[in-house]
Amino acid sequence: MSGLDFLIPVDSLRFFSPEVFEQMLKKRAQMGFAGKSILVANGLPEGEFTELEVQLKKFRDVVLIELSKRFGEGQAVLAGLTEVRAEQVFISGASSAKSLEILLDAMANDPSGDLYWGVPPADNGFSVGLFRLMTGVPVPGLAAWPCLMSRAFAQDLLKFGEAEVFLPAAFERIGRVQKTVSIPAEENVSPREGLMYAIRNSSERPMNILFALGVLIFSLTLLGSALVFVFRLENELLPGWASIIILLSLTFGTVIFALGWIALYTGRIYSEIKKRPIELINKVYEAPMISRLAIRLRPVLDTDLTHTLKWHNDPSLAAQILSYPPPIAIETEKKWLRGLADLEREGRRWVRIIEVVRDGAPTPLGFVDLKPIDQRLGEYGFGILVGESEWRGQGVGKQAIQLLKNWAREQFQAQQLSLVVRQDNERAIRFYSDLGFTKTGTETSVRNNESIILRKMSLRLT
Repeated sequence: MSGLDFLIPVDSLRFFSPEVFEQMLKKRAQMGFAGKSILVANGLPEGEFTELEVQLKKFRDVVLIELSKRFGEGQAVLAGLTEVRAEQVFISGASSAKSLEILLDAMANDPSGDLYWGVPPADNGFSVGLFRLMTGVPVPGLAAWPCLMSRAFAQDLLKFGEAEVFLPAAFERIGRVQKTVSIPAEENVSPREGLMYAIRNSSERPMNILFALGVLIFSLTLLGSALVFVFRLENELLPGWASIIILLSLTFGTVIFALGWIALYTGRIYSEIKKRPIELINKVYEAPMISRLAIRLRPVLDTDLTHTLKWHNDPSLAAQILSYPPPIAIETEKKWLRGLADLEREGRRWVRIIEVVRDGAPTPLGFVDLKPIDQRLGEYGFGILVGESEWRGQGVGKQAIQLLKNWAREQFQAQQLSLVVRQDNERAIRFYSDLGFTKTGTETSVRNNESIILRKMSLRLT
């Protein structure tokens, strides 16, 4: 079974239904998940907290957290996330069983997301528009849950050390892969914080707006003063009390300008005391030895047959291998290896084994290949495959591509590297994008009578 924890903030027993909570537990088990349920009593009166304890006694694997007083929804969620141990966590009130099924179905249909955010169809009104305008944070709605997030996303959320954190804005700052999922309006039971609370705890942009307003009023007033002065020089008097109005406007504009200037400095202080993470790390490579290992590229040898045959027949790599779909027979693999020498001699393709040297012993990890696309323009295509599963995600690919870039530049005077990757392989697309590759187009390939959309990406070598 896969792990799925529940996190349920409880602000009032009016919003907690033991019957619906039991339905949620059954639904989790039916869909093949196991985990614990974390309930956060957010400032419940003593009598309600005692009643909640009694209601939860019949349930297993329940963690009940009592906060010292009533906090905002963000603090309640962060308190509960400290207890999460499963791969996924569902955050909601205990009266939204249907949303659990909707979000789990969304994850099953597209498992690439780190956050599946349930938003009602109508949650895009004036308040949301005003929030986006005043903060510059493009949230899909002002309600933080129901939502389904990965543990990695939850760990990033726990890095926010704010005294008051507005969760939808925090979600947007974390980034990663987020999916907005439409849910029925009655399933959206997240307690909305006030609009002013949301704006105040999400951005210092209102301070910048105040400064811009002061500059505008001050500038217009100076322009008006210049016009009055010009008219006076020409012995023309403006009707009314123009001088007094200009003087008052100048005073008002100066005050707003000064307040706005102070607000700019206040905004810098605001950003620091909010204790938001300066950066958020999407992945940690838990292999400190990698920096002490020597990654190198070498020509292919006949003795590499057992390694390349294993890599080409690895089911987990089938999506990457576009030329020869597995299973591949040993004779086919031998023919492929023998043909590499001819291709290299003809200048049509070069394949190099990625090898790591550890304690003096070399270990093949995968391979890279390079082929000319347009030698006149210095454009070369390449591919990479890290075949040894225990070495994936440890920085081998990045080091190998850097070596390949240097080799292509020095050996072939390459100006540009290009590749193709499946359009639905979001992890690979993120990987190449982080290395500086950008999308240059799409193309369609047919494999096993199946049409596959490929994304073309390129990187200029400077």
